[in-house]
Amino acid sequence: MSEAGFQREYRQRSWPRAKITLVVLWVALVFMRLTGPALRLGLTDWVLIVALTAMIIYTFLHTKRGRTLIGPDGLTVIGVLRQHRLPWADIHDIRVEPLADWRSRAGAQWVVRAYTDTGRRYALPHVDSEQLDTPADAEPVHTAWLQHRGPDWAPHPDTEGLIRRQAARRKAWHRAALAAFIAYVGTLVLSIALLFDDGDLPEAYVLIVPVVVLLVAGAALDLRARSAKA
Repeated sequence: MSEAGFQREYRQRSWPRAKITLVVLWVALVFMRLTGPALRLGLTDWVLIVALTAMIIYTFLHTKRGRTLIGPDGLTVIGVLRQHRLPWADIHDIRVEPLADWRSRAGAQWVVRAYTDTGRRYALPHVDSEQLDTPADAEPVHTAWLQHRGPDWAPHPDTEGLIRRQAARRKAWHRAALAAFIAYVGTLVLSIALLFDDGDLPEAYVLIVPVVVLLVAGAALDLRARSAKA
């Protein structure tokens, strides 16, 4: 990206308290599980430990490495493993969007996302309520887009429809994930109940059933979202 002209960088300013609390609680939980003399770690325990540990590592790397660069040629979005260059002329819109209720309760309130003319969206690392005080602090991103997108820029007529359709697909998978979580809780409760009734439910079922529910429900809801009219 050219060093001339408008340029700005958004990167980590501070560690959000919600993320610090998550790490502390998870380290304490893992420590208790691994040091409890009367406890035996089963398959479910190890899967959860590995999955949540990977999530924390990813969050740490995203916080440290992630950044958003603004230059005269466009946006550069740097993530954990990849970076994307978004020319100004290919950006359909830049929006400040509130987060879902469950995420806002965890600390973050809003994020800034760039939408390309193909309907794909990119969350801009550290251009959010965790690193900025108000949405006004993110205004330079939108201003740069208006200044550099070119006099011939015009919105593509199909882009809003693509954005709505992709939003519907994300919502479909969110619903499938909720169904999988409910299935997980159900199988976990069933396995505990069977123990009191001299029964037994293979521990692998506690993991297999939610995964099957996620894949089947996700595929069905995603197909419905794809076929719906934008």
